[in-house]
Amino acid sequence: MSNLSDFMNRPVSDIMTTKIKALVPGDSLQKVQELFEQENIHHIPVVRYKELVGIISQSDFEKAIHGARLHGEAKAAADNQELLSKYTASDIMTTKVVHIAPTDKIGVAAELLLINYFHALPIITEEGELEGIVSSHDVLKAIYKKAYPSEDI
Repeated sequence: MSNLSDFMNRPVSDIMTTKIKALVPGDSLQKVQELFEQENIHHIPVVRYKELVGIISQSDFEKAIHGARLHGEAKAAADNQELLSKYTASDIMTTKVVHIAPTDKIGVAAELLLINYFHALPIITEEGELEGIVSSHDVLKAIYKKAYPSEDI
């Protein structure tokens, strides 16, 4: 593919998702579940005002529901409703979140995703506000479209 290095030097803002579904720390796990199911997403940033305070991956949520992270409370599927209302986003979110700036290069995002086995990176402005998110899927899709511009995926 010609010009791949030029493409990888473009800003990540060219491919990031800006229509973000986010939570606040006090949102119930019921709301977390609803967002994952209704929006068909795999990562949800957690914000206080516009400041990123954490992120929840779908696998974090699944582990929590099955008792791995919520104080050892392994519950049967029928008892999940109690867990969903008892716990909040802040109980299961990852708080040490690696993030990048909108001006960082697509190649930097790809490298961070690959090296750390991440599947998504929040995009934070200089002012500390959540502006977008870029996933491994976003990077792969952008590279595919660069290689096959006439294909519609």
